[in-house]
Amino acid sequence: CAVLVAATSAVVAPPAGAALPHTVLFDRDTFGAGCYRIPALVRTKAGTLLAFAEKRISGASWCHDVGHIDLVMRRSTDNGRTWQPPTTQPPTVVLEGTDADPAAPATRGNPAPVVDQATGAILLLSTFNTSTSGAVRTPYLQVSTDDGVTWSRARSLAAAIDKPDWGWYATGPGHGIQLRHGAHAGRIVVGTNFSDGRGNVTVHGE
Repeated sequence: CAVLVAATSAVVAPPAGAALPHTVLFDRDTFGAGCYRIPALVRTKAGTLLAFAEKRISGASWCHDVGHIDLVMRRSTDNGRTWQPPTTQPPTVVLEGTDADPAAPATRGNPAPVVDQATGAILLLSTFNTSTSGAVRTPYLQVSTDDGVTWSRARSLAAAIDKPDWGWYATGPGHGIQLRHGAHAGRIVVGTNFSDGRGNVTVHGE
């Protein structure tokens, strides 16, 4: 599947009846990917657009949820008119492999970005599991403090928001929010869903 992102302008609207311009950011069968899935889009405090997706590497099982999956991204600083890297080049790899070996086949996915409006930092939650079916999934966190140009080393959140008997775990999908009002204003909330090891699928927010 291809992931499209519309390019719009806050200043000049397209003529009535005109087709809205669009860009294919992540296209199937390109740059070694069988497909791209689970897109997420966020606008930073500086106005930059960050588009994320799972790059599902071509293999025997096309576009499967489990396998060699990298987390990739493209950036736009002009409201979606142009993107970096250009779509003629591979998207930037934000996270891949295992903690010990970035080159190892592993499943990195479920991007859920959210912007801290106080500091401008972008927080990116995702999940990890080995590339074998039935592997336990673990939530991870990365942070960018330079508008998505570079990212911190991903750290596991298993000790904080996961339990050993939980199986499937998915952050998002999509993105998170930051509370603006009330006693907890400023708190960042990202929805997740997980299986509790007893056959139940449950949701919670962190």
